[in-house]
Amino acid sequence: FDAHRTCAWRLVSVAYLTCFGPLYFVLIDVFMALESIVWGPVSLLLSTGCYSKGEGFVEGVFQAVGMSKMDLEGYKRQRSMAQLAFETVPQLILQSLVFAGVLHTGNLMASAGRTIAISICMSFVNLFMQVFKLRVESHGLGEVISTYAFECMQARSGWVPFVDLMTSVGGMRVVSEA
Repeated sequence: FDAHRTCAWRLVSVAYLTCFGPLYFVLIDVFMALESIVWGPVSLLLSTGCYSKGEGFVEGVFQAVGMSKMDLEGYKRQRSMAQLAFETVPQLILQSLVFAGVLHTGNLMASAGRTIAISICMSFVNLFMQVFKLRVESHGLGEVISTYAFECMQARSGWVPFVDLMTSVGGMRVVSEA
C-alpha cells in the first residue's frame, strides 16, 4: 500500500509542474463539493459504525489522488483564506463603491441595483462567517487571530495549523495545556 501511495504522490508532484496542475486542484474541489453535498447530509443519518466506514471511503477517495486527511484540512484552510483575501473582500469593496455611486457604471444600478445589494449582503455574510470561524479556531488555540490567519495562508503538504499544540484524547482533539 505504501508503494502505491508513494507512486501516487510522485505522479501528483509531477502533475503540479505541468499544465495539469490547475486541473488537479479543480478535481480536488469537485471531490470537496461532492463530499459536502452528498456525504454531509447522509452522514447525519448513519449509525456510528456506518459513519466510520463511510468516512474511511471518503478518506480513501482523497488518498487516491494523493491527499491525506491532513493535506486536505490544510488545503481547505489555505483555500478559505485565499477566497477571503482575493475574492470576498475585493468583491465587497467594489460592489459597495458601485452601489454608493462612487464608481460610475452607466445604467447598471438602474437595471441590477437590487441584485448588487443582495450580493453585497451575501459577501458581508461570507466575510462575517469566515472571520468568525477564524476567531473561534484562533481562540481555541490561544493565538491572536492575525497570527492564526497568517499560519493558515502558509499551508503546505501534511500541514494542520498549530498541530503541535494539539493532542488526541479519547478520539477527540483538544488543545494541550503547554
